[in-house]
Formats: sequence, C-alpha cells, structure tokens
Amino acid sequence: MQVINPGVKLRLQTPLYDTLTAASGAPPSNILTFFDVPQGGSKDKSQTNLTTSKQLISGYRFIVGSMRIAFIDCNVTDLVKFMKYYVATLWVAGKETLQAPVEFWPGGAGAVGSLDGVTAGSPIQQWTNGKPDPRAIVTLGADSIEIGEGQTFYVTLAGNGTTFGNLTGNLFVRTYLDGVMFVNA
Repeated sequence: MQVINPGVKLRLQTPLYDTLTAASGAPPSNILTFFDVPQGGSKDKSQTNLTTSKQLISGYRFIVGSMRIAFIDCNVTDLVKFMKYYVATLWVAGKETLQAPVEFWPGGAGAVGSLDGVTAGSPIQQWTNGKPDPRAIVTLGADSIEIGEGQTFYVTLAGNGTTFGNLTGNLFVRTYLDGVMFVNA
C-alpha cells in the first residue's frame, strides 16, 4: 500500500455520525450526548459509525472540518424549542472546542419540511434545521480540530428540558463531524 504521509497508512474523507431518538410526549433530557453509545449495544451502523464509546479505535485520528446537526424527524414546535433553549458543544479531551446555540449548526441534509397528508394547503408538520444542501453548513477551514488517538470526544446538546416541556412528536436527530480520518502506519 502506498504511504501518503510519513506515519500514515490511509486517509479517508468521511464523517463521524451518531443518532439520538425520543418518543413523542416525553420531555427531552437537559443534556443529550452524542457519540456515547457505540455499535453493538442499542445502536447499529445506521445510527452510529463508532465502535467504541467516545473514542476512535486504536491507530486512528480525525481532523474535524465541520459539525452539523440534522433534525431528520422533528415537529416544527420542537425544532424551534431546540433552537431557543439548547446549545451544542463539541468536547475533545475534556475541553469545549466548539460551542454555539443549536441553530448555528445547520444539518445540510434532509427535507426542509413535508406536508401532512396530500391535500393542498395542509400544514407543514415535519421540519429540519437548514437547507438540504451540504454547502449550507458551518465549516472550520484553517481552524479545524484534531481528535487524536486515544482522546475522548463527544457532542452535547445542553438546555432546559423543563422550559422545553414534552416533545410534540417523535425525535430523530443526527450529529455529524465532517472531516478526514487518518489510519496510522
């Protein structure tokens, strides 16, 4: 296999992703944590691509170029409350490396809204935050963040579940860390 850089066996342009779900009628937690539950427990590959909790597997490191939060199944009332009452934070090695209110991190994926039923003029019931276009995201550019081998990392959505109240619909939210994965030689 060709060596790309000294000490690097493979370079992959890929996102890290993780998914959280909740049922309608339940209050969301004050802190929702992504990248905590790996594949094999209660999650499969469609929900996360991590195989260990809050860490990359040995020999891997990742350069984060952007963070996205995609509300794939969420009522507009709930989405607005997440944007008003929750802050997203990327934690690496126990330090806050990115932090802003949820609306700052558009998903760049998914439908903007869908009609409830087929009758013209039906109210829109399902929404996502951001235009379904991968260019509609916040990129870090030269300020990219490295997740080194053995470092812990995770993303939290922290807010006030009491102010939020109960979910008015089901919740399916996915966080992406876009970037480059390096496999050490």
